[in-house]
Amino acid sequence: MSESTPPLCPRCGSARTARTKRKGLLQTLVLHHFGLFPWECSGCRRIFLFKNRGKLKRRRRTTGEVHLPPVK
Repeated sequence: MSESTPPLCPRCGSARTARTKRKGLLQTLVLHHFGLFPWECSGCRRIFLFKNRGKLKRRRRTTGEVHLPPVK
């Protein structure tokens, strides 16, 4: 499996998986040393660990403000 190919979900077998942010001390400190990365399935929403790093998709946070150019 290449770095760009996402892993299959172990529960439902879906290929619609994406990297998620590490949560908690176990994922942050311990599993990091074993090269395990958290992934989430879009179909069944299961979080699982996999050795493939993949690309972490970061969500953009918005403030709700709308910036429009000044009216002349």
